Amino acid sequence: MLPNSETERLGFVQVSIVNRGPWGNLIKTTINAAYGYSIEVFRGRSYIGSIAVTDKPDANQVQQQLRSMKVQNGDTLIWVSLTPRKIEMNVPLTTVDGNYPVCKLTIMLRVEKSRTRDFANLFNQDNDPVEIIKSPITNVLQRYARQRSYHQLDEDDMRYRVQQSLYGDNKQYGLTVDSVPHLSVSPDEHISQRIQATQQADTQALQDRLDQDRTAQKSDFDRKQDALQREHQRSQLRRDKDYQREDELQDSYNQVLKDALPKRLQRDLMAGKSIYHIREEYPELRSINAISPAEQPARELPWQERARLAPGTPESMRALDNITSNHSLEEDDEEPIPGLLQQNRVVFGLRESGISVIRVQISATQRNKAGVQTLTAMLVCQVDADDGAFAVGDLITMIEGIAITDIQVLVTILKEKHPATLSAQILRGEKAMEAPISSMP
Repeated sequence: MLPNSETERLGFVQVSIVNRGPWGNLIKTTINAAYGYSIEVFRGRSYIGSIAVTDKPDANQVQQQLRSMKVQNGDTLIWVSLTPRKIEMNVPLTTVDGNYPVCKLTIMLRVEKSRTRDFANLFNQDNDPVEIIKSPITNVLQRYARQRSYHQLDEDDMRYRVQQSLYGDNKQYGLTVDSVPHLSVSPDEHISQRIQATQQADTQALQDRLDQDRTAQKSDFDRKQDALQREHQRSQLRRDKDYQREDELQDSYNQVLKDALPKRLQRDLMAGKSIYHIREEYPELRSINAISPAEQPARELPWQERARLAPGTPESMRALDNITSNHSLEEDDEEPIPGLLQQNRVVFGLRESGISVIRVQISATQRNKAGVQTLTAMLVCQVDADDGAFAVGDLITMIEGIAITDIQVLVTILKEKHPATLSAQILRGEKAMEAPISSMP
């Protein structure tokens, strides 16, 4: 028998040599040691017999079996444990795709009650049954792995094959797999390194893409901001030039009214004629850039929108005459509100709000009362609704805090805010107040 064998180390067997002594001592020792064991008796290499141990062994029954076998001094008693014992194995594998994983498993082995003689006989012939059965277990796992790639290895399938590995021809060893509490397949070092390298490369690639996206987004944002800033500067420059040109044209126009044709112009204005029509009637004024482009009908609003504006009526002209007939064309800070410095008789009807308006210049006193710096505002010259928020003579100076200097600004604001109802800042007499005004679709 092999000393310090795996079988003996795990406690599958316990060996005792019969010595001379009274039978009582032998029987007592056998009974104490036999609980949970099967006792196999050998004389040298020859098998003598077996004592089958039940869950509750009977001392008399064990004594009778020993006497019937005529046990002698020097005979060998091998107590075979029937309790499952745990072994651990590491099985190297080779897969069809050239990988070398390792299968780590824990197995619960036990000796079959019906084959304790085979197991003890194998051990008595200087063999190690536990070491022997490792070979068929290893073979079944390696054969399974050689037929599959690494990713096709199924741990449940492998566990089942291990449990079946000691049947058939392998039953001669007397051992069987009671259970497989643990089985796992670990990748070999090359696979682990390759997986780690792949993961690191993927992580770095993802980080690079994120950095590139952030850089591209920032560049795009900066380009858009620069473009918006340049466009804003160009727009501001155009507006400044337009205001300057408008002031110059207005000054020219005022000079014409004062010096060239004051009486004729005043008479026509009082008769209800517009400055544009007056200019058409007097060819000598055509050579003078006297009328601001914003005052001309073609420049006041794009042609697509002009159909939305109702023309002025004789009634609105008469209403305006009643307001303006007592005021001169000269600026006077003490002029009663609403006083008019200049009247541009191009009337526009706002159907949504039910009013007609005309662009006029306002005095310094009116600007102070209204809290604005602009030289022009829109005068309400006709109100269609009796219960409207506006009255004839109201000066519309701002809408939602934006100065209203001409009809184009007015219409643009009303269209941008559609369909909301907006707040208009007006000057009624000497009182600054607010009134709701409808937006335009």
